[in-house]
Amino acid sequence: MAVRGPALAMVLATTLLAGCEPGPQSQFDTYQTRVASVLERPAPATVPVTPIPFPPQRDLQLTIPDLRVGLLDMLTLNRCGLGALVAERNSPLGRSADHFSRLDYEWQLIQRLDACHSEDPQTRLWLADLARQKRAVLNARFWNALVSSQELRRALSPRPTPLAPDASLVETRQALLTLLQWRDGVLAAETLRSSKALPSLPPLTPALESLYRDRGLARLLYSLELATARLNQSAQQIEQASLDDACPATDSNRAVRLRGALGHYYGGAIQPWLTGLDRQFRATAPLLERLLTPLTPQPALSPWRQRYGLGLQSQAWLAFRAASLRHAHGWQRILAACAARHPAP
Repeated sequence: MAVRGPALAMVLATTLLAGCEPGPQSQFDTYQTRVASVLERPAPATVPVTPIPFPPQRDLQLTIPDLRVGLLDMLTLNRCGLGALVAERNSPLGRSADHFSRLDYEWQLIQRLDACHSEDPQTRLWLADLARQKRAVLNARFWNALVSSQELRRALSPRPTPLAPDASLVETRQALLTLLQWRDGVLAAETLRSSKALPSLPPLTPALESLYRDRGLARLLYSLELATARLNQSAQQIEQASLDDACPATDSNRAVRLRGALGHYYGGAIQPWLTGLDRQFRATAPLLERLLTPLTPQPALSPWRQRYGLGLQSQAWLAFRAASLRHAHGWQRILAACAARHPAP
């Protein structure tokens, strides 16, 4: 239905107001400018934020041996009802399928090989050996699918937009849990006897689609870097302030204004955002750590993984926590000194 007249004006006004709502970057600017004004010092310049991007796909792919089935063997597979599945995989569409589609094909193939029975002992041995060879490379296929997924790659590359204070990342964590179910399934597949069927696994498409829709994880990783840079900058601003800057002997009211700037501009707007980052990373980091643990050493992945993928030992997280403590200690020192110089009556 079209919107006209006053109703249209109201919609436009609401949209403009929503778009002008200050984000963390501008809130830090306001906070630092206000503190600088009270201290009668210049406001600090904006600091650069340089997150680490997720590595290129080509640098993370594992080599998988090509296992081919001869024409006579295809006759056996046809008797097991696998002909159509193999033909679909070998079609032009099947050969151009993405890595997750190939992984799904291999999973179905192993399941059907396990269910295939033959009276001939030699055929049974061949089917069991084929299934064993297919199982042995499932982990590598899963890894290749994981690092080639455009949806996951977008989620793991820090996006230069701060995370919204009310972001939940529930969809993202559910998607990561689905991928972890697949990871655990393929890890277990190597140790399963061929007589034991592979477990059923949840569909991957909804998980990948939710990662594509929700940019929260990419924004969370960037936000950790942004928060760390601005907290360290704010801490330095306070650390460089002398006692005479913060609360000169002739002006007992300056410390009151300084505390007001801290409580209103930092405590009222920035602190809730930082608390949200803390909560979201604590909930998401263990999933990332489990999912992005490579099967073999991956030098190209190491910088990203050390920065964001080692759970609560990730460098970005430790730097964020250290910057938060530095900022708090800087304020405690200067306010305690001011309280000693101008004790309450």
